[in-house]
Amino acid sequence: MNFQGETRLQFSPRSWAAASWGYPSWRNLFTGASQQLMVIHVTGPVGNPEIRKEAFPGVNQALEQLQERSSPERR
Repeated sequence: MNFQGETRLQFSPRSWAAASWGYPSWRNLFTGASQQLMVIHVTGPVGNPEIRKEAFPGVNQALEQLQERSSPERR
């Protein structure tokens, strides 16, 4: 949040499996996987925030990069 009250937050779910596994490597694996399922973006003023859900952010990012590479402006 800045001094004007504008927010820019990003939330991702934490898997119950990630919290329950005792081994750090397994915990990291499940945490990383759960972050690729859904991300919730909260932006705008504190009094009236805009909430946007993004499913499969990694897949969306890869598709956007492919689309940018194949766009006619880049040729």
